[in-house]
Amino acid sequence: MIHHYTRIAAATDLPIMIYNNPATTNIDMTPPIVARLAQIPGIDYIKESTMDVTRVRDIIDLAGNQISVFGGIMGFESFVEGADGWVAVGSNVMPAASAQLFRLTADDQDYDAARALYLRMLPVIRLVGGHRYVSGTKAALGLLGFAMGSPRAPRLPLPADEMTEVHAALDAAGLLSDRVA
Repeated sequence: MIHHYTRIAAATDLPIMIYNNPATTNIDMTPPIVARLAQIPGIDYIKESTMDVTRVRDIIDLAGNQISVFGGIMGFESFVEGADGWVAVGSNVMPAASAQLFRLTADDQDYDAARALYLRMLPVIRLVGGHRYVSGTKAALGLLGFAMGSPRAPRLPLPADEMTEVHAALDAAGLLSDRVA
């Protein structure tokens, strides 16, 4: 892995964000490995997308300011642990709420307000997690008036019988009433 990323970094002047998502890659970049990768010039960011938020804490502890840590699905929790940002599928559906969550947590350190907002966002975060992240996001955006079309093959559109779940998640997050208002 070190050799692989060293070659990638040597081939470009662009900053590189590595992505730790063992659920989809079957490779787990543990905090000690990330700390080693952070020493490679050009490896500037990581999206830490395990369900173990202590990884954010440990990467920051081991790598210091050599790499900027972004949370994956665990936004609020990652911010509390010191993440610099959040790269999340749900933010495509809730960009304003996602930005507000960052401000409340990272900037204002108003954890009570941030947690209340995060709990409101959770139905959508859960909806687009797992196997539905492409089809669920496209379906949600479609209900919000942003026609996205069908996912590219080999992914399939969300089954029609799951649309009630999309509607319920958007409604629970206040997104449908926000749109009407």
